[in-house]
Amino acid sequence: MGYNPALDGIRAIAVAAVLVYHGFLGWGHGGFLGVDLFFVLSGYLITTLLLIEHRRTGAIALGAFWYRRARRLLPALFLVLAWIAFYAAFVADASARDSLRRDGLSTLLYVANWNFVVSEQSYFDQFLEPSPLRHMWSLAIEEQWYLVWPVVAAVGLTVLGARRWTWVTVLLTAAAGSAILGAVLAEGVIDTSRAYYGTDTRVHGLLVGAALAFVLMRGSDRVDGVVRNRWFGPLVGSLGLAGFVVLALEVRDTDRWMYQGGFLLTAVIGAAVIVGAVTGSPDNLFRRALGAEPLAVIGRISYGLYLWHWPIYVYLTPERVGRDGAALFAMRIAATVVVATVSYTLVEKPFRTADFSWPKLAAGSAGLAGALGVGLVLATAGGIQPLSAAPPPDDSTVVAENATRVFVVGDSVILDLLLGIEPEEHPGIDFRSGAYLGCGILPSAPPIPDNCVNRFDLWAEALDGYDPDVVVLATSVWDLVDQAAGDRSFAFGTDEYATFAAEQLDRVVDAVDTGPTTQITFLNLSCHEPDTTLGRLEGLSQDDIRQRTEWLNQFIDTYAAGVTGHDVTVADLAGYLCPTGVYDNDFQGIELYRDGVHFRPETTSVFWDWMLPQLRDGQTAPLGTPTPGPTPTPAPPPTPAPPPPAEIFLLGDSVYVGLAFDYAERRPDPAFDVVSGTIFGCGLLPPPPQYNSAACRDRYERWSDQLSIRTPRFVVAGLSIWDILDREVGGRIVPFGTDEYRGIALSELDRLVQAVGSAQTDIFFLTLPCTAPAPELTPHSSMLPDERAERTRVLNQLVRDYVAGVSAYSVALLDVGAYTCPDGIYQPQLDGVELHQDGLNYTPEASEMIWDWLLASLRLVN
Repeated sequence: MGYNPALDGIRAIAVAAVLVYHGFLGWGHGGFLGVDLFFVLSGYLITTLLLIEHRRTGAIALGAFWYRRARRLLPALFLVLAWIAFYAAFVADASARDSLRRDGLSTLLYVANWNFVVSEQSYFDQFLEPSPLRHMWSLAIEEQWYLVWPVVAAVGLTVLGARRWTWVTVLLTAAAGSAILGAVLAEGVIDTSRAYYGTDTRVHGLLVGAALAFVLMRGSDRVDGVVRNRWFGPLVGSLGLAGFVVLALEVRDTDRWMYQGGFLLTAVIGAAVIVGAVTGSPDNLFRRALGAEPLAVIGRISYGLYLWHWPIYVYLTPERVGRDGAALFAMRIAATVVVATVSYTLVEKPFRTADFSWPKLAAGSAGLAGALGVGLVLATAGGIQPLSAAPPPDDSTVVAENATRVFVVGDSVILDLLLGIEPEEHPGIDFRSGAYLGCGILPSAPPIPDNCVNRFDLWAEALDGYDPDVVVLATSVWDLVDQAAGDRSFAFGTDEYATFAAEQLDRVVDAVDTGPTTQITFLNLSCHEPDTTLGRLEGLSQDDIRQRTEWLNQFIDTYAAGVTGHDVTVADLAGYLCPTGVYDNDFQGIELYRDGVHFRPETTSVFWDWMLPQLRDGQTAPLGTPTPGPTPTPAPPPTPAPPPPAEIFLLGDSVYVGLAFDYAERRPDPAFDVVSGTIFGCGLLPPPPQYNSAACRDRYERWSDQLSIRTPRFVVAGLSIWDILDREVGGRIVPFGTDEYRGIALSELDRLVQAVGSAQTDIFFLTLPCTAPAPELTPHSSMLPDERAERTRVLNQLVRDYVAGVSAYSVALLDVGAYTCPDGIYQPQLDGVELHQDGLNYTPEASEMIWDWLLASLRLVN
């Protein structure tokens, strides 16, 4: 079997897909399938080599086979593990060393995949500090294949001979069985890691590759004729490559259908690519393209690229290098290519060509493996077992009689902080953990670790016989993502999200409140700069994180204030660590975070020095201070003056003139004031020819005068029926819906936002609801288009697209259209209330409903 550069091209494509996937660039979501392409290729190549040897010699020399594999794989692996030992000793936090020891030793023994199954480390559950060896699971499966398959093949070829279709039938049946087992194990579970990591559930890729080797084995005139056909290989290969590219771009690691035949489909597609690479004329276009020198070079160092890329990615964090996004990815790729090239040139290639005897290689490998094992153990000595949950109380658990019992709920951040507590410094406090890695206090979007799913049961177990005085509910960056329950999803910040989140917090509070004396304290979310390339945070910008943090904290304040039947408070960590609302890793001259989220071990005292006085045991003394006797009830503090009302600057046409008037007449909520910037006949876009009045033309000057003496908390801008008309620009009519109209509209919305926006102001656009204006509404009614519903849809989508692209200001959309006509069809009544006087302007009763809906939305961010 001679050298075929097209096969190196396949290796290049496979490893590039993985590198892009782990780079979290917002595309290439299915790049993890590059591993499956490697599996199929390995199955094909190894089986082909075994068949050639069996045909030539009538047997398979197992020792010689394993000797070649050891020379190829072990030197580079040993080099990586030496780096991991150094990383564990001098770079990794103490809390990560136990897992690094386990991961390193299992990698050395080529059982990393089963280690991750047993230790419940999800490949897709992106923690802020993942194991730098997590990618070794696939190499473990391949090495297990190299150990077992040659034995099976040697015995099988002796018993069955090289009967092509018998072998193909057996291998494909086994592949189908492997895929079915994966589907069964992934069914009905949140974390699919058992199905993803298991050798038995992932071997189907290798089996498909082995079956392909038997299919393409020479000896059948019919098969040989197809193989030699000039069109067959390029056609099949091109279709396979196109299919792989589509999967690599579109599939997501949370797609359940991958376990229901998707991985098997990927293996078949990979086999098609290999067919194109090994059949037909060597100079056909497909084989020449795959074997192009740039791809072939990448393919030759692909083993080193795969080995080194993830440890380098883990080390080169945004915090360490001061870059993120594409710039960070470029740095990581550059470093990976350099290290992999050095590894190939100075380690891998020399060991492959050196004259080592099998006994010398075996003895040397065993000695190096033993030394590395000892080195890993020594480098990870002193590690701290991560605190995942306190064990249930037993007979040996003794809590001081006067100690204040504190039960803490949250994710890895609060776990780190609990690890930083020195018990002797707080003798009057007994801490118990209900915190778990990767778990916010809300359910969070999948993939969700198993311990998050079962956290209510785990809390009940931890609280059995333990009556806490204080429960701390620590919010998390995972609480900033969309939520999911069953087949329902809730987009962050929406009314539906707020309702769902409040229901979940009710469940949490009920679960941890063990009695009438229990105080529940929400710890709000401080400013963070997490790596937003992580799975559940993928696609969010740091501005998104900041805005969502503000929303979540305001929501927690609102929720806590409205709870009845429980003693609930909020500890304002955000106000303490980032009073300006802007992330700053420097706090009073010390560095707070090690990764933008987790506290550094030496700074945990900063948190506890602030936090402990926030918690009270029902008396006036700080938390944990014994109280020798009854304490006089302190006089209640003076009632603080209510905060000034939040100001709403309302923009729009006569519909909003009426809303402003109705609010002034009734003022349904003293927490809000409304200032009207509304103008009869004027929508938000440039005036249509029907209403090109001086008031419309001068509206920016009018708004500027009003804003010169105030900075409103909110600007609410309502779209108008006049915004669906054609525009007049320079005496020329621009038809609605054209590209020119869209450009004019987007430019005008930009101008509006810049005119009324500020750092202290949230801007909300109200969609245009369904309308049925009466003919007598205006002399221009006859000019309103017949296709109002379609134009309304187009206009609302245009504004929705605009809002999604704004980053310099806080801009959002409130869908009053969906509220008043949820089916997109005009209806005269809502909940029995007459909506419109004339098919357009609201009745006073409807106006009150609209204000209730609108203020409820604004209250969530106020």
